[in-house]
Amino acid sequence: MDQNLPLLPLMVDQAPDGLRQVLAQEGIPWREQTSGPAQGRFVLFDSSRGRPGAGPGQVPIDLARLREILPEDPFVALADRQTARFRWNIGGYALSRRLPRHDARGLRRQIVEFLRAKVEQAGGVWIRVAPFPFPYRSALNARIDHDLGHAADLERLFEAIADDRGAVTPCLSAAVLESMAPVLSRLGPLDVGLLSLRHHLYWPAEEHRATMQRALTAVLAAGFSPSGVGIADGGCCCHLEAILDGLGVSYVSGLGPAYDDVPATATTGRLLLMPVHPVTLTMFLRAACQGSTARWSPDPPDPNPSDVAALESAVDAATAYFTNLMEERSRLGEPLLLYDRAAGCLGRYPRVLRGVFDTAGRLAVWKTTLAGLADWWRARGQTRLSVVRRDGRLVVIAELRPRAYRVGIEYCRGRHVALLPLDDRILEFSPEALVYENRKDLGSVRPVRVDPPETPIAPGHLHRSDGPEADGVPPTAFRPWHQWARRAIRRWVG
Repeated sequence: MDQNLPLLPLMVDQAPDGLRQVLAQEGIPWREQTSGPAQGRFVLFDSSRGRPGAGPGQVPIDLARLREILPEDPFVALADRQTARFRWNIGGYALSRRLPRHDARGLRRQIVEFLRAKVEQAGGVWIRVAPFPFPYRSALNARIDHDLGHAADLERLFEAIADDRGAVTPCLSAAVLESMAPVLSRLGPLDVGLLSLRHHLYWPAEEHRATMQRALTAVLAAGFSPSGVGIADGGCCCHLEAILDGLGVSYVSGLGPAYDDVPATATTGRLLLMPVHPVTLTMFLRAACQGSTARWSPDPPDPNPSDVAALESAVDAATAYFTNLMEERSRLGEPLLLYDRAAGCLGRYPRVLRGVFDTAGRLAVWKTTLAGLADWWRARGQTRLSVVRRDGRLVVIAELRPRAYRVGIEYCRGRHVALLPLDDRILEFSPEALVYENRKDLGSVRPVRVDPPETPIAPGHLHRSDGPEADGVPPTAFRPWHQWARRAIRRWVG
C-alpha cells in the first residue's frame, strides 16, 4: 500500500450508477478511476462487471459483497420504479398511501455503512461535505399547494407563520391564479413553484410537456417566476424528468423512484429531485373521519361538536408527530421537506406548521425555500476535497468550494460525528481533539408495506399517485379509449 496516496477521494471503477448517486447524496469525495496517476487510495468496483484498474498502492473494495450480506441487490432496488401501499400507525391513527416500494434512505445507509467499515478497516477515514451550510444541522421547508383557491385559508396560514415565510414554497396551479395571485402578491416576494397537472391522467409525455408549458406561461404572465415544479398531492416523479426538461425549472418536488429524504440529481443530470415527506395533515384528517360521523373536506367543518372534536384530536396528533420528526431530523443531520394543501388543512389549522417552525427555531435548523436548498445542493456537489494524513493529523484540502455558502465537513466515527467549518483552502485537525455528536437513530416511525407491488409504469406516461388513493381507491390506469376521448376533447376545446 502506498502511504502517500490520499485517503480521499474514493475512486470509482466498474461500478453501478447507483453508487455514484449515493456518494453524491452523502457528500463523500469521489472521482472516476482513470489510467493516469492514482488520485486516491481506495478503489470501489463491482466484480460482476469486471476487474478494477487499480494501480500500485491502491486498495480495491468489491461491492459484490453487498449482495451476499443484504437480502437483495441494493443498486437494483434503488433503480426500481414500482410502488406499493404502505401504512403508518401514528398516535392511534392508521395512515396509508402508495409509495415507491423501496426505502432509498435505508438502502443508502446500508451501502454507506458497508463502505465506511471497509475503508476504516484498511486504514482510511470517512469525511464528507456537510449536507447543509455551516453551522446548520438540518433544513426545513414547507411546500404548500394551491389548487382549490381558498384565499382565506392562505391568508390565515401566512398570518400565523409571518416570521417564517422564507421557509415556505407555495405551488400554484394555473387554474386558481385569478383567485390566489392577489393574495400572494400582498404577502410580498415569495419563492413560488408550479403545481403539476392532475396526476390521475395518463398523458403522453409530449402532450403533458406542452400543457405544462402553457401553465408555466400563465403563471409567468401573472407576475410569478416559478423556480420548480411540485407534483400534485406529493405524487411520484419517476417519469417527469424528461417531461420537465427544457421548462427552465431547477427542481421537481415529489416522491422519487425510491422513497428518500435527501435531494438527488435526476437521470437527465439537470433537474434536482426534492423529496417530500409522505405523511401529511390531510391524511390525519381523513383517518379521523373513518368510523365516525365527521367528514373532512376543504370547506369549513359542520358545527357538530363531536365532529369538530374528532378533527381537532387528529390535528393534535399531527402536530406532535411533525414536531417530534423535526427534532429527529435535526439530531440525525437530515432535512425535513413537508407538503400539503392550504385549503382545509394547513390554512384551517395553522398551529401544525407553527409548532414545527417553533421547534426548528430552538435547533440549528436552516429554514429555507426549495429554490434555496436546490441552489445549495448544487454548490455542495461541486465541492472537491482530498484528504491526507500527516504526522498523525488529518489534512483536508479544498480544491474547489462554493463562495456563496459557508461549507462544513463532517468527520465520522460510527454514529459519532464532528462538524468543522471549512473556511480556508486547507484544514488540519487531530481527531482526538474534536467534539462529537451522537447521531444514533433512536427508531423513528417507519411505514409497513401492506400490499404487493403494482405493475411498472410505461416510461411515456404519468403515474397516478396518492390523491384519490388516500381515500382507499386503488390506482388504475385509464383504458386507451379513455385517453383518446380526453385528448380529442382537449383539442376540440382548444
